[in-house]
Amino acid sequence: MRILILSVLLSLCAPVFAEWSNLNTPYSEEADKAAFYPGSFDPPTRSHLATVVSLITEYDFAKVYVVLNTRGPKNYMASMDERLAMMKAGLSDLLTEEQMKSVEFVLEPVDGKEPLKFRIQKKIGKLLYGVTGGDGWELLPQSAKDDTVRKWIIMPRPELGEVDFPQRDNILIMTPKGMEDGTSSSFIRKEIAKGNYPLGPLPVAVADVIKKNEWYKDSPEQRAFNEVLYEKDWQDYRVQFDLPNMEMPEFKEGQTRTAWRENFVRKTVEYLSLEKSQARIYWLKAKSYIKGHSITTCFKKVSFNFF
Repeated sequence: MRILILSVLLSLCAPVFAEWSNLNTPYSEEADKAAFYPGSFDPPTRSHLATVVSLITEYDFAKVYVVLNTRGPKNYMASMDERLAMMKAGLSDLLTEEQMKSVEFVLEPVDGKEPLKFRIQKKIGKLLYGVTGGDGWELLPQSAKDDTVRKWIIMPRPELGEVDFPQRDNILIMTPKGMEDGTSSSFIRKEIAKGNYPLGPLPVAVADVIKKNEWYKDSPEQRAFNEVLYEKDWQDYRVQFDLPNMEMPEFKEGQTRTAWRENFVRKTVEYLSLEKSQARIYWLKAKSYIKGHSITTCFKKVSFNFF
């Protein structure tokens, strides 16, 4: 009887043990490492792409989960589909077809990145390395910095100067090739709005996608046209979804029309204080509107669906 009880207990505990299979394994000794790399990628920069490429080609990561931020309060300039297309184009230009199999694109779900990270860890049976810049590390609570279990990859930001990061087995300090300039996505967007495409910080393959689709463009004429067009979008949306008292969200110069419509939904979820399950249903209800009433299959192509 005791043996039977012990067997049952071990079988119940097995998934828990498997979940933390690399709990105390130092980076240098760990096989099949996996990283969790979140970001807006609006647009992807040379540094963004260099991070993923280095993780796979220099640091031998078997899987990199590239997580596109989707939640507020940020008002994204390009839509989920558009940012995903740019990231895929940029990485496909730098990695082989075989290496691209190590990249998995994921949309941040309505309940956020931490629950998503936990679900992925449970699925693969090991802890993920969370990727963050030096500035992101500084914003973490002290309890997270002192945690000797959670695994981190910290990328120092050259423009922030020298910073002393902890030297522990659960932390990898990484400076990928291509991280030298640290140019931000917001700087690149401002340059594109002026008609410039700053190749170098802006990868060529990403620039080609942006030019082809005329994303991030801005001019007095374009702005005036968009203001009329986008306000009509908003009025149609309020009627269609019965939101007569909701104020129009902020319109940003150079924002794509699909990103603008996505922001309607993001703000509505906040305005109506929708719970997670309700928010998922609302996004599903609104996705054809976001696409201009056309059928979209983009979200079905991404693992751990946004919805």
